[in-house]
Amino acid sequence: MTTPQICAGRFRANPAYRLVRREQMSAADLRQAGATRDDAAPYGCLRPRRGCGLPWRWLMPDTALLVMTLAEPAPVPAYLQAQPPHDLARRLARLVLEAVLEIEQDGAFRSGAAALAVLGGDPDRSPSDPATLSIAALQYGEALGAMPHSDLARRLYDYGRRPVSPRRARQLPDDAAVEAFLGLSARGPAQAVLERSWAPAGGADDYWRLWRPRRPLPSHEEVACKLYVSPAWSALPDAFAATAESLAVAPGVRGFKIARDLAGLSRPDKLVAYFTRLDDLQGAAAQLRSRLEGAPAHGVPFTAGLTRDGLLSWGADPPRSPAGSIAGGSWRLWVASRLAESLLAARAAGGAASPWRFALARLRADGVDTDTWVPDPALWRRDPRELAP
Repeated sequence: MTTPQICAGRFRANPAYRLVRREQMSAADLRQAGATRDDAAPYGCLRPRRGCGLPWRWLMPDTALLVMTLAEPAPVPAYLQAQPPHDLARRLARLVLEAVLEIEQDGAFRSGAAALAVLGGDPDRSPSDPATLSIAALQYGEALGAMPHSDLARRLYDYGRRPVSPRRARQLPDDAAVEAFLGLSARGPAQAVLERSWAPAGGADDYWRLWRPRRPLPSHEEVACKLYVSPAWSALPDAFAATAESLAVAPGVRGFKIARDLAGLSRPDKLVAYFTRLDDLQGAAAQLRSRLEGAPAHGVPFTAGLTRDGLLSWGADPPRSPAGSIAGGSWRLWVASRLAESLLAARAAGGAASPWRFALARLRADGVDTDTWVPDPALWRRDPRELAP
């Protein structure tokens, strides 16, 4: 986010904190905050609510005034606008990263590591860019602390999933409502495209709706890579119909799928197409990009971006392999599992190394370019038992 964007954002005081004036603090509060009654007296403290894991924070009067002013979500107050924009942006970013304030993104308020996708240091990257989201997901994983490997891997894999609001749950309570929303009802725009060019695919389950091209497919060709189409919720119906129509004539496409229910449609990787060759995938993405121009993006962590905003990205699933090897499953599941393993290893080892940076370095050594999240073509050609736990 650039300096003007930060200064024009909406903020609120972090509800996980309660502002306590110095004279209201008990001796126990002072000990918790690491001070005595004889210390120099700022305005007071932010007291973390029980179980939130945040530290106590002392505030000077000007910051305390800002926290009180932003008790309800609002733009930056007018009395701060006289500050030089870069100075103001730096101050706001620091307060957000320290979790004193939260900044709004897509209707949600974020702070600390979760806000890095909004405040990211690269001004040329969108907050929904997959590389930005991937770093934010890793730092979120580090902040979660110790937990079983499978739980941590699942948290990383699910990063970016939008919560299902009560209003949305009322709008889409069942399969029929979801089908109508997606344009899959009898006269819906997506259904008309599907009937012309696609056939329901075997393997559909409780989680996905799958289709394959009606035209004959070479039997000797296998799926080699997948295209993620990740629009924001508001753009999903139009993006789904455009994807079905655009991919119907794309060389090398083997099929595509969309999440079946409301919970699945709230995940970032809700719409996925399969290709036999990366060149075909990239050509199809170029055609689809022009069809989806202007659509807001959700963004899929741990994928290689094809557009700067994260609307289109790709990955390559591990090949089928014997049980117990590191290969097998999906690309994002493999990455999340490997990163979770590294985060836990770094935490157990202790030391000054940041666990999330260690996890990135380890994945890079595996053969994933962690600047672009593009896998090395030789990644799956290694013996999967090498260095396996």
